[in-house]
Amino acid sequence: MANIKFYFSHDVNARKDPKCQALISEYGLAGYGLYFSLVEIMHEQGGKIKKFPKLYDGLSYELRINKDILMKQVEAMLHDFNLLIEDDEYIWSNRVLLNLDEQQKKYIAKVEAGRLGGISSGISRNKEKSAKQNEAPLPENEAPLEQNEAKRTKLNKIKLNKTKLNKTKINISIPEKSAGTTKRFTPPELLAVEEYCKMRKNSVNAQKWYDYYESKGWLIGKSPMKDWKAAVRTWEHNEKNGFSKEEKSNPFEY
Repeated sequence: MANIKFYFSHDVNARKDPKCQALISEYGLAGYGLYFSLVEIMHEQGGKIKKFPKLYDGLSYELRINKDILMKQVEAMLHDFNLLIEDDEYIWSNRVLLNLDEQQKKYIAKVEAGRLGGISSGISRNKEKSAKQNEAPLPENEAPLEQNEAKRTKLNKIKLNKTKLNKTKINISIPEKSAGTTKRFTPPELLAVEEYCKMRKNSVNAQKWYDYYESKGWLIGKSPMKDWKAAVRTWEHNEKNGFSKEEKSNPFEY
């Protein structure tokens, strides 16, 4: 997208969106500002932020924010507030992809309109020059055959270009989950659970959590677990709400 200015529209009532309000209630305007800083970076990077081992170190330096705080808030935007989307390679926002798609369409339409305008202007100048050179020009139906053929060829090219412009569509793919491609769940290592709990700064006993689900064969009720991080967050929320084994036979299921 060379030569296109990087700008995007910002809805004046974006902060009233339920997802943004939930973000602000949890992390304040600092979290809201971090979200839109990430949106700006996505626009600069062509719609997506590519993951790599030192990604959060770079973002922490650029945005002047503590790395642990940054990771925690991005994790919440992905899983708690559904403001961002991720896969194994990228982090993105569908709104950003749509913005860039619309911007690319406008840019191409503007370039094509300028090109067609130049052709039309050239034809007009040639007609005026020809009229001045011929004091008594022949009627159109009596003009030389080669001249009429050249005019028809130019007009046909202009019509063809206009048709192509109307049919031009620039598509930026938005990944969708397709049936039958669900990733198979793999139980986490205890160390990974401990690191995740440490990152979220919760009071979850990682060993207790791990032993509990290991003994149940990594089932949530009667269904296989799909997201162990979500299970940790549910355990965390239940502990905050004060559930115990006596109050609920299975307080950490979701």
